[in-house]
Amino acid sequence: MTTRDINGNGQRGGFWEQLLGGLSRYDLLLAAMPLVFAVGLVVYVVAPVPMHVAVGGGAALSGLLLIDAFYLNPPTADRTSQPAEAPTSAPTTDSSGASPASTSGD
Repeated sequence: MTTRDINGNGQRGGFWEQLLGGLSRYDLLLAAMPLVFAVGLVVYVVAPVPMHVAVGGGAALSGLLLIDAFYLNPPTADRTSQPAEAPTSAPTTDSSGASPASTSGD
């Protein structure tokens, strides 16, 4: 297993720094959605709350997470993944080495 330097100073970070450092905001939002339903289930078990209220509350909170992810803070294109610039085209030459513009059609 390889480790990486997440602090930039030659020292490895702790377990949680390494784990959370590799996750994006959207990874955390996806992980939060089932946790919201799990919290609703716990509320259903420990409090006198009907199941449909607990599940509905989890669905409403998950919906808020989706609204945040899709509309309030949508993903944007990664600037580092843009393709490299195409090389500038050099004048073409024929097999004799002369450019087509310099040859005469006599």
